Amino acid sequence: MKLFITIVATAALALAAPTKHMERNIDSSEVAAYQTDTSVAGWAENKRRNIDSSEVAAYQTDTSVAGWAENKKRNIDSSEVAAYQTDTSVAGWAENKKRNIDSSEVAAYQTDASVAGWAEN
Repeated sequence: MKLFITIVATAALALAAPTKHMERNIDSSEVAAYQTDTSVAGWAENKRRNIDSSEVAAYQTDTSVAGWAENKKRNIDSSEVAAYQTDTSVAGWAENKKRNIDSSEVAAYQTDASVAGWAEN
């Protein structure tokens, strides 16, 4: 009888294990997105930073901004990643997102090379 209770308890724990991560609100669509890109292996654990499947898709399109997922707290979204893709001369803008550089500003930057210092200022 004791062995039976141990087996039942062990089975119950094994079934309950996945629920301990439910507070991260990871749903099936996000798991599907995760499966398509193993290079963002840490995103599930960092769900608290509001990284969703559309952002994972954006991440997949540009490996040159590998740090953006970890820096999601700076509110870098897929439109900004797209803007980043169009101009590699502003490589530092993602890290300087705290300065509120958005995609429209990146577009403005592209049109006038004479204001090259404005992003840093």
